[in-house]
Amino acid sequence: MKAIQIDKNLRFIASDFLDGEKTSQVAETIKEHWNSDFQSDDILKKANQRLIVRVAHKETTIIFKLFPLKKITSKLRHRKYARQEFLNYLKVHQLQVSSPECYGFVEQRSAGLVCCSGVIMSDLSDATDALKLSQSTPYEIAAEKCIPALSALYNKGVNHIDAREENILLSGENWTLIDWQYANFVKPRSEWLLEHLAAYFIHKAPRTARSSLQEQWLTGLHRDAKHPQSDESFKKRVARLLSKHQGKRARLHLRPC
Repeated sequence: MKAIQIDKNLRFIASDFLDGEKTSQVAETIKEHWNSDFQSDDILKKANQRLIVRVAHKETTIIFKLFPLKKITSKLRHRKYARQEFLNYLKVHQLQVSSPECYGFVEQRSAGLVCCSGVIMSDLSDATDALKLSQSTPYEIAAEKCIPALSALYNKGVNHIDAREENILLSGENWTLIDWQYANFVKPRSEWLLEHLAAYFIHKAPRTARSSLQEQWLTGLHRDAKHPQSDESFKKRVARLLSKHQGKRARLHLRPC
C-alpha cells in the first residue's frame, strides 16, 4: 500500500495494483472534491454515518463511500469503517469475487483523531441492483439472477454478512457485489454458510415473495452451488434459520442451525 499525504490532515492510502499515474489522478480527484458541497444528483446514498457520492474523474467517474465519524466512540474505532472495508476489498480481489475496483481509502484527522474516512472505488453506473430490477420485473426473476453471486460467496468461503438484492448489482448476465465492510472469510469453507446466505436473502425479501423463494429459488441455489446436502435437508435447515432472529452478531459468527 502506498500512502500519499494530500494535505496536513488528509491522507490517501492507495491499492498496490494502482500505477503511479493512476494513483496521482485519484489523489488529485480526492483533493478537488473532498470538501465539496455535493449536489443531490451526485449523492447515491445518505445515512446517519454513511455518504456515497459519485464524482468526476478525468473522462469517467469514481465513487466516494464516506464515513463521517461524529461520536467519540466512532472516532476511536475508526479502523472498523473505511479501512476494514478497503482490506476486505483486497481479499475479495484475491479470491476473484466480482466487486468494484477499489483504489484505496482516505483518512481525515482533527485534533489527532480520525473524523472522517472513506473508500474510493470504480463507478458501476451501467449496472442496476437487483432490488431496483424487481420493481420492473417479478421479484422471483430478479432473485434468480442473484443465485450465481450467492453461490460464489459460498464456494469461496466468503461470509458477506449483507448479501441481499440491494447489494447485488446486475449488468446483463454479469453480477457484482458491493458493501464489504463487515465481510469475513472462512477457511475451510463452512458447509452451513450457504444456508445462512439463503436465509438472510429470503428474510430481506418482500413478505409476498418469501414463500415462493423457499421452494423453486432454493432448489436453484442448492443446485448451482453444488451443496453436498440433499435439497430437502437444505430447505429444512434454511426454514429453521428463518424461524429464528438472526442479528448482525449471529451473522458474523456462523453456527450450524
